[in-house]
Amino acid sequence: MAIEDGFFLAETIADDFAAAFRRFETIRLTCTARVQLESRSMWNSFLHVEGIERDVRNATVARWDGAHLFDQHRQSRSIALQNNLRLHEPMVS
Repeated sequence: MAIEDGFFLAETIADDFAAAFRRFETIRLTCTARVQLESRSMWNSFLHVEGIERDVRNATVARWDGAHLFDQHRQSRSIALQNNLRLHEPMVS
């Protein structure tokens, strides 16, 4: 997320740094909240399951390789980045 933060901050900085940081906070709040909510959801529905749910999860994860994990991460970050760019127009001077 630090790279995304740098990207969005660079996109919002103009001559008024205070306004740029306020806009940065507005833009990034939605994205960071999404990441936190997804993490909480994964905690309850994927990481801490028992019985058949645990067996299904373990069988599924056992088939994943590094390429699959990287591709999934890349796709989810790309979607998040596209959504933020669509929701927040660049600052106009």
